[in-house]
Amino acid sequence: MGTTTHFLNALVQGDSKSIRVIYDSCFPFVRKFVLQNSGKLEDAEDIFQKALLQITVRYKKEQFEIKTTFEAYLYSVCKNLWRREL
Repeated sequence: MGTTTHFLNALVQGDSKSIRVIYDSCFPFVRKFVLQNSGKLEDAEDIFQKALLQITVRYKKEQFEIKTTFEAYLYSVCKNLWRREL
């Protein structure tokens, strides 16, 4: 697992290898959450993509610091996006 800053930079730079690591480690948790909360696999995929895009755009605009792990931050963003969808 990389550091939080590593993953943020990987998103901005489009580092497909690191983005794959993010997907492999984080998507199963997001998928489980969405499926348990009235969603489908496609919904989980959409939410995950929106969250990555939202984080990338925000980090490009202002390089913020994540106080927790990247995985926990991404999961929180996904949960909030899914709750808004519902």
